Amino acid sequence: MQASIWRDPRFVLYALGGLVNNTGNSIYLVALPLMVFALTGSVGAMSIMAICETIPRSLIGLFLAGPLVDRVSRQVVLSAALTFQSVCSVAIALLNSTGTLEIWMLYVLGGLIATAHEFVRSANFAVVPLMFGDRKMEANSGTNSMFRLSMILGPALASLLLALTSYSAILWINAVTYFAPLAALYWMKIPRENLGGVRSASQIAADLREGLLFLYRDKTQVRLLSGSLFYSLATGGITTVMIFSLKNSYSLTDETISGYLTLSAAGALLSSLITPRLKNVNNNKLMVNGLLVTAVSLGLLLIPVFWIMPIALVLSGVGQLFYTLAYTVEMQDRTPSDMLGRVGSTMRMVEFFSRGVSTSLLGALTAKWGAEAAFVGAIVVSLLPFLTLAPGEWRRDKNHRL
Repeated sequence: MQASIWRDPRFVLYALGGLVNNTGNSIYLVALPLMVFALTGSVGAMSIMAICETIPRSLIGLFLAGPLVDRVSRQVVLSAALTFQSVCSVAIALLNSTGTLEIWMLYVLGGLIATAHEFVRSANFAVVPLMFGDRKMEANSGTNSMFRLSMILGPALASLLLALTSYSAILWINAVTYFAPLAALYWMKIPRENLGGVRSASQIAADLREGLLFLYRDKTQVRLLSGSLFYSLATGGITTVMIFSLKNSYSLTDETISGYLTLSAAGALLSSLITPRLKNVNNNKLMVNGLLVTAVSLGLLLIPVFWIMPIALVLSGVGQLFYTLAYTVEMQDRTPSDMLGRVGSTMRMVEFFSRGVSTSLLGALTAKWGAEAAFVGAIVVSLLPFLTLAPGEWRRDKNHRL
């Protein structure tokens, strides 16, 4: 019997480095909108901050990060991006400490931090198959466990730090956490690959075109991307609707709602611990199970009892973890090593786009007809990914297992 991947020192370093870094990011993401509001007192400014983080990240992720990750050492990309994020966080902290921070500076530096994070994500998508080979599901599941744990720890620590310290102190803490994955990278030594390097902008454009053509010609991956788009459309904006429902229908406090929202991360954490044991379940079946659990969780939201929502949140975390893990591993299995950066960045651009549309559409449904209409709409859309899984030989391929 193969030993747990947690007995691999390289994986432990990789996962723990990510845990520290993602916890710092979670704290930062709680503090950032509060900083914007403290500077401006404007909800509109908070929306602009979100746009500055999302649009550059998605566009640069597709057009630059993906091709670059496929041409330059993944260790170099990770090290440079993490260092850049730390420098930007230090800059915000210094400007805030000296009282010279203006909102446009926060827009720029916050956008740069988010954009650099896309380089980190693209490189990590390529690193997992490179380092852990046929144990990709275990590795992805383990790192996802650490990510979900950080999503629980981050907001809790942010609440404590906001009560005890200042925004500047939180930014300094975030800057330091980037050094945890940097230290892990130094010790775990990502295998070297001869990727050719970047010689010109035209080469990057040609590489991008090659990556998109690769995806277009693989009908299975097109179906998988389509399924991911529908899934994100159904679930991307549901948290906003749930918060509105909890505030509007049940008048719960902010602290109670914050506690509720951690339940989704807790459900995903629990399922990530279970997933590596499902070795005889292929990726297609795991995605189907994830979709079913997600549909059930959305259906529970229609029951007008406030204590049902925590159950729905736990199930939504389980469903999301099952679906996204199987989807990620299936895409990694079907992608050559020298294409992983471009495929990974395309996957995330599809996700960013559909999540933004989901938030807008579900918000509009809620404003027009109430939260129940948004929940019904989400249920209907959540069934569409089943159509993308039905055809194709890959679903019968017994080699595509966990």
